[in-house]
Amino acid sequence: NGVFEGILTFNRYKEIEGIPVDWSNDVVRYSLFGGMSRFTGHSLIQIEDKEDGLDRYYDSETKQRMMSFYHPEVLYSEMRNDLNTLNKFTDDTLIELGVSFNQNYTPEEVRELIPENITLKWYWVDTYSREDIKSLNTHITKYKPAFPELATEIYGFSEDPTDSSMSEKRFIDDVQTGLNEDGKYFGEFNRIYNNLKGDSAQLAPKNIEVIGAVVTGKPKELAELNDMDMIRGTVLGVTVKPY
Repeated sequence: NGVFEGILTFNRYKEIEGIPVDWSNDVVRYSLFGGMSRFTGHSLIQIEDKEDGLDRYYDSETKQRMMSFYHPEVLYSEMRNDLNTLNKFTDDTLIELGVSFNQNYTPEEVRELIPENITLKWYWVDTYSREDIKSLNTHITKYKPAFPELATEIYGFSEDPTDSSMSEKRFIDDVQTGLNEDGKYFGEFNRIYNNLKGDSAQLAPKNIEVIGAVVTGKPKELAELNDMDMIRGTVLGVTVKPY
């Protein structure tokens, strides 16, 4: 790109029930003198769904669906429930599903409530302040409804498949690392840290509450989420047929 600059391309993929699925590349610019910055943003395709009239978002490279989520304290005029579409898929289809909860839960509560044959992949952490929620609800009008949060706009952590108790700790470590690096995202890490910590002396696993999750499974397995009180909305993500 320049005498002292270069571009790195990271090939990304999602793992859905043991099968890798292509995802858009991440491209960053780096300097020989140190430092790295994102070269391109994550571009989306937005199309109105003819079934329910709500917009769906797609990854521009792979054309796979992108998940979106609904905060439990934000008033939405409409919310999607893609559990109603599971009967359109063949029994062997592997499905990624973004699940929004009706309230805050601890990660351990989520692990206990989600049926065992559904794979928990990722947790959406509630990093919002009271002012954030008030602002989101204040600006809602008949002509300007609240929109769901795209998966690229929220924060959370992956479930550790070998030791779930380490999942929250690794998330806290990542936030702490961001605070220790005086980069351009320091302000955002500081906001997240303070919102999560609240009145506690320091951020600990007990401060982590989740308001959504990403789960995977086959249609019959995911159908067990129907009629669960904790589920507020569901949005399809990647779908794949096994080899």
